Amino acid sequence: MGKKYRSQYISLTVRLALAFSVLYKVEASDFTPVSYAVRTITISSTGAIDPISAKPYPCLRLVKWLTPTTDASLIYRAINLEAGAIFDRRMLLSIEKRLMELPYFSTVSIIPKVVDANGNSHLSDLIIQTKDRFPITFDLNLNEGPLLSITHHNAWGHGHGLTQEFFLKKRWGYGCTYELPKLHGNYFFGGQFYNQVEDTYGFNYRNLWMGKLCAIRAKTSSLPYYWITGLSGYIKQFSASPSVSDTLHNPYHNYRLILGKVGWVADGYTTIRGVHQLNVLEKLPNGGSIEVLYGYQNGACNNRHYVGINGIKNIVHPTFRYLHLSFESGAFIYKKTVEEAILKLILAYSGPPIRTCNGARQFVAINYIIGYQMPQERVLGIRPRDPASLEPLEQDNRLQEPIYGRLNVQLQSTLHKPIVIQTIRFVCLGFTHFIGLYNQSNQLLNETWVDNYGVGVQLEHVRMSWPTVACTIGYSPLLGKIVPSVQLSIGHFKNKKTLNPTLIAYS
Repeated sequence: MGKKYRSQYISLTVRLALAFSVLYKVEASDFTPVSYAVRTITISSTGAIDPISAKPYPCLRLVKWLTPTTDASLIYRAINLEAGAIFDRRMLLSIEKRLMELPYFSTVSIIPKVVDANGNSHLSDLIIQTKDRFPITFDLNLNEGPLLSITHHNAWGHGHGLTQEFFLKKRWGYGCTYELPKLHGNYFFGGQFYNQVEDTYGFNYRNLWMGKLCAIRAKTSSLPYYWITGLSGYIKQFSASPSVSDTLHNPYHNYRLILGKVGWVADGYTTIRGVHQLNVLEKLPNGGSIEVLYGYQNGACNNRHYVGINGIKNIVHPTFRYLHLSFESGAFIYKKTVEEAILKLILAYSGPPIRTCNGARQFVAINYIIGYQMPQERVLGIRPRDPASLEPLEQDNRLQEPIYGRLNVQLQSTLHKPIVIQTIRFVCLGFTHFIGLYNQSNQLLNETWVDNYGVGVQLEHVRMSWPTVACTIGYSPLLGKIVPSVQLSIGHFKNKKTLNPTLIAYS
């Protein structure tokens, strides 16, 4: 019996060893990356509005001319592969992600076609298929200028960027920005020229600037990194200004300003469903930035230094959705003393649907701004306003005291799952906004914390990628009146990669 059990034990051990060896070989084959050698690269690009009819309408012909197909040279430059180079599946995924991070394509597909399987590295052709996204975007800003901006992200199909800015609200003028694409970081050139006319004052404003992105090659598949540098020059001349007794802090004087900045950006993007829009995949920034500014102002009243620091952090997570944190700070320094300063803090959160509440989603936004030794004409308003405005207190301000600090807390919730009627998807909204206004001694000025509350509806198209429209109506106990609102939402969060060095806005 002993020999029988011994032989059975040996047989079972051998079988287990063979089984584990087979499993190990299968697992190793599954996780061992197969390498390929590039023979040829074939690029097939499709324009944003292709296919097009044989006899298009004149307007469609104009749109086709404005949206050229992305040139293959941009794709060759982004993939950085030559004939004979070795690659694997992981590298292809990295290249596909790199192409999707460019502002040119809506879809990217990379297909390896093996032509010779002999040897350690299979000889393969690469077939890259891309579909362009519509390269022209519009930006409407009712609080800060310019009022309308039109940007072409892929002019002539070679990645050149052109932005046209139109100042049409209190300011009248024009601005332009040109982006010159380069392999290791693009160059930017821009300028703004406008006149602002108010009831009591008016001025002419000129600004020329240039900037440079300095790309950092990451050795891993982490977020792309780059440095940003910028230099700008400002000239502001008043054509009419009121008399101000405090000449040291007089904001109505002519000045020249040289301002520069250095920043660092981790600029990645993550696709996630239903953050701003109702039930579609959205490409949202995931990363952050930090920048330091320094400038020198030469004015008619005094010469002074300017220092500032700004930062942004965006977090995308499948569980809690989206979190945005940012701060901006700036100060004028005169004779080693802080003459005036401003600080902004922003927190925004978008949560996932709550199943127990019929799929309702919550949105939270907290904004805090505080000033230090601001002149009377720079005091804050109850509502954000034009940052170049030097108006006195608003007519609807019943506090009878200047505002040096403002806290806004906005709570908004969708009340149910999105409902689709034909081509429109919509949800009903409920919102409550709180506000705290503070004087120079940090004392609360308003008697009620409730800014406004009400209901609304959020609309979007089912198939077309149009901006989401939110129409709300509420009552403001602070102002004692009805407050209607219509908002076009394309995306509220972004990484700070603006190359134009600017002063922090007093709004």
